Amino acid sequence: MENAVGAIPVSIELRANASLESGKRNFAVLLQRSPWLKTLEKEALALTKENASPRSKYRKLVRLVDRVSDAISPSAACAKGCSHCCHRSVGVSAHEAELISEFTGKPIRKMERTAVPMTVAEDAPREPCPFLRNNACSIYEHRPVACRINFNISDDAFFCDPSTAPEGSRPPQMRLDALLMAYAMVFLKQPLADIRSFFSPLDSTT
Repeated sequence: MENAVGAIPVSIELRANASLESGKRNFAVLLQRSPWLKTLEKEALALTKENASPRSKYRKLVRLVDRVSDAISPSAACAKGCSHCCHRSVGVSAHEAELISEFTGKPIRKMERTAVPMTVAEDAPREPCPFLRNNACSIYEHRPVACRINFNISDDAFFCDPSTAPEGSRPPQMRLDALLMAYAMVFLKQPLADIRSFFSPLDSTT
């Protein structure tokens, strides 16, 4: 059944509205449960100003990101076995890719260092993340910051599933611009690209 000729089916529209409403509800509960998230920007930017190496700052940023992740998880629809986001673009800096390679032993594709970093948009994914195995992340403990802060805070995966989500839509999320800004400052002037530009699929050795 459709509400008008060529319009979105009513059943899909109802599911979309329900998903959005649950996102608003879960967000309110999240902030009530973890009010410190409201001052996240101050803590995130403070670590970027420390007199420390990018590697040291990155480790501290990951610890902060994981605190945020632990706070958001109870309000998120995300669960092991759901891999919709693993088919989307995942931005990583060259330095973070090198650290992932070091942690995992996975060889890295050497990128040409240029004055103008590659953008994630230029690397639209045509295949799943190279670390996706059996619908689960095979490097979960060492996954990129972009993955650690990517949460759907609604009750279901409606807006994650490309078979149901309206084109160009995104799931309800908590804006974590402060963490993204801190990440950019830690890896200032580092080339940025999709993770697929740095790593071959797991079944490939090239």
